[in-house]
Parts: sequence; structure tokens; C-alpha cells
Amino acid sequence: SVTVSGAVDGGGRADPASVTLTIEDNDDALPTAGTSWRSTFLFNHLVDDWDVTTQRLLGKTASQPIAITRDLLTPNGDVWACPARTVNPPPDASTCTNLAYDDVPSAISLTQAMIDNDGVVILVENAGTKYYAEWVPIVALPKATLVLSSSSISENGGVATVTATLDKAALSAATITVAAAPGANAAAGNFGLSGAALVFARGATSSTGAVTIAAVDDAIHSRARSVTVSGTAAGDVKAPRAVTLTIAEDDREPDVTLSLSSSSISEGGGVATVTAGLRVASGRATTIAVSAAAVSSSGAADGDFTLSSTNTLTIAAGRTASVGAVTIAAVNDNVQAANKRVTVSGRVTGGGLQNPASLTLTIADNDGSLPSATTWKNNAGAYSRSALDVTTASLVGKTASQPIGIAGDPTMGTFDIYACADRRVAYTNGTFTQDRLGSACRRIGGHSSVPSTISLTQAEIDNDGVVIVFYKSPTAVLAAEWVPVAVLPN
Repeated sequence: SVTVSGAVDGGGRADPASVTLTIEDNDDALPTAGTSWRSTFLFNHLVDDWDVTTQRLLGKTASQPIAITRDLLTPNGDVWACPARTVNPPPDASTCTNLAYDDVPSAISLTQAMIDNDGVVILVENAGTKYYAEWVPIVALPKATLVLSSSSISENGGVATVTATLDKAALSAATITVAAAPGANAAAGNFGLSGAALVFARGATSSTGAVTIAAVDDAIHSRARSVTVSGTAAGDVKAPRAVTLTIAEDDREPDVTLSLSSSSISEGGGVATVTAGLRVASGRATTIAVSAAAVSSSGAADGDFTLSSTNTLTIAAGRTASVGAVTIAAVNDNVQAANKRVTVSGRVTGGGLQNPASLTLTIADNDGSLPSATTWKNNAGAYSRSALDVTTASLVGKTASQPIGIAGDPTMGTFDIYACADRRVAYTNGTFTQDRLGSACRRIGGHSSVPSTISLTQAEIDNDGVVIVFYKSPTAVLAAEWVPVAVLPN
């Protein structure tokens, strides 16, 4: 029979109902297995003298057991195995296989032609005369199919029941033994198999027996896991193809977080350690590349800190804490300034997770704060503020030359005037210390040549100001004044 169907395209009409076409066979009907035919030239030999006792060949495999008995009184002849359902002597050697007379086989190797014809004719022939023939059908084995109650189950308590069906009735009792193996992203501990045997009774198409696969919740985030469910056959059935069971993930995707050992470190040797973590473990390794960037609005620059050469953190599969050492160390600049800020970020590779939120690290300035434009006296000095003073309150703009007014006390005798770029050159904890004039200072005049202008050096500009020091050797510092360099508005 042939099913004839039609699919409508356009017109908005439904497809028509299918119809059946029957192709009538014009070949003579074949008897059932075990039926034999004799030639009229069998002489006095009985049918039982020649017989194929195998009733059928099961399955379409290359070799099949077969039992053939012969009559010793029969003249010498040949035994043939032929694929054609109707055989007329002489046998065709191009399609038939000579099984030999004197060594009648206990097994027959099927040819593709025999398999295609669903059977074999055993023919005893002598001198071109057909003495005996018997048709032995090849019976296709029922094919088993594994069936899952659901192709996907939840990791949290999901259970799938495994059954089996046959595409035709079982020829005899048969058993399918079920096995389950980890597939993609899965491990043996992610599921459990209960039971194994699915049984078919003779004539049945549905199995009996209880086989289940239960998911095991591990609280570890992973991609969906797969389990390969397979079966081996015992009896006259074909083994089923494997099927796939999916275990759906029930854990929320974990968040990657960065942590600092301290959110604020000192400019003078401070170090912060960066670590990473997951809210819940992941089934895959996660790598985080750490970076650090200066927040320019805070006055920070890349030279204010160093990031360790090893800047990678790794969180192993099944773990929540990172391994690896990533550090950020402050660089001391000996310049008084506001606290600086650094943005610490991470980029995730592997694990299929989002990048963590950035953190802010503060670098606390450790340089002594300087007062506004003011004169300080040496503790040992007897000179009044009005005697020694820098009358310019601030130097406006960061240019090379600035006007400055310096007043000295004629009674103090000879003295030198120094301009120092180092903010701490002569000032510690509220008072000036003596003998602190070094490479950061330069002489700009003296009692006999008090300057009216000062040409700023780059160091003084970089330090946002200059310290004017009145120095009398060997008495050392007499007085000093911090004069800030104010930045002009844009």
C-alpha cells in the first residue's frame, strides 16, 4: 500500500485527506517456513530425506546457523543457497552460493542479495535436475526504542522514567538492559540510575520493569548537563539507539565580585591585595584579569601606584574563592596633595559570567599639610613677622616668572634668600627645622640683593608652590614662608 498526500499552497484551503493506493502482487504466494517442494524426479526418496530443519533465520546479519540433512542414497550433487524466491534449475552461479554436497554446512553466510530478498532457497541439485528445495525466510528482528517520560528534568528533584517499545511483536522473550553515562558538562555524581532491566514478553511491543534516572542537586552553577541513556539487548530484538536526557540547571548564574584587603592605603608604602569570589560555585573555571586606572579628577596619575606584574586571579570549578596574588602598591611622591583615587576593575574570561563591579582604592597622602600663605619664624629667632616677610600672598598662574616682594630686617646683618621646591624642606610638624637646605633649594638673592621677581623652576611649578627661606649661616634658618602657585581659571 502507498499513501498519497497533498499539501495546498495558496488559496487559504486546508490540505486534502490522504488516500491509499494498493499495488497488487502478481507473484505466487510463498509457503511458510518449513514447507518444501519436490521434483517429479525424486525417485523413491522421501521429503524427510532432505530437509532444512531451521525454520527461519533471525535478523539480517552476515552469518546465520542453519541445519541441513541429506539422504545418503541420493546421487552425488550440489547444495545451493539462492536468493531468488523462485528457483528453476540449473542454479545461477552468479547469484547462488554452492554449499557443497559432501560437507553440508551448519551455518550459512548470507549475501546482500539474500538479505534484500528477505530469505534464502536451499536447493539440492544433481546433473541439472532439481531434487529438493526449501524456502527459509529471514525474519527481521524487532527494533527496540528507548522512551523517556521527559527529555529534560530539573536539577532540583527531577526524575525521568525509562521505558522501551518494539516496532513489532517480540518473537520471543527479550530484555533491554539500560545504562546511563555522563554527557556534556556532566559527571557521574550529577544523576543516579535506579533499576536496569526492561523486559518484553513474547508477542509484546511494550516493556515491563521500572527504570528511572534522578538528578542530583549540587548547588554548583553549570551549563545544562546531558546524560546518554543506552541499552543492550538480550534475545531476538535489535538493541535501541541511545537517547539524551537533559538536566536543566536550577542555580542562578553566580556573580563575580572583587575585594580589596583595604579600601584605603598610605602613600608611604601602602599595598592593597585584590581577590575575587563567586556567590555560588560554578561548574567551570573562571579567570579574572585585574586592571587599575587612575581617577584623574582626584589628581591621581598612573605613576602614583603600581599594579603587580601578575594580574590574573583564577577561581577553580566548584570553588568560590580565587587563587593568585594581585597587588596595588602606592608610590610616594613627597608632594602634599589631596588623597588620590584608583579604579580597580576585572575582566572575566571563561565560565560565561559577567564582569564584576569596579572598586575604588584611595591612596591617602602622607605629606604634611601646608598652611595658606603665612610666615613662620624659627623657634630660636627673635625677629618679628614684619621684619622678615614675603608680601606676595600667592604666585598666580604657572608661568616662568612671577613678581614677588620680600622684606628683610636690616638688623639681622647678612643673610641669604633661598627658593625651595620641596614643600617639607624647612617645615616639620608646625616649625622649621635647621640645616634642611638641599638640592630642592636654590639661592635667589641675599640681604644686599633682595629680588623683586622670582623665575619658577619646573619642580616648583609641579609642587604648586615655593618656600622662601631666609638663611643665615651658620645660624641656619631664620624664617620661611610658603607661597602657593595658584592655577589660573580657564
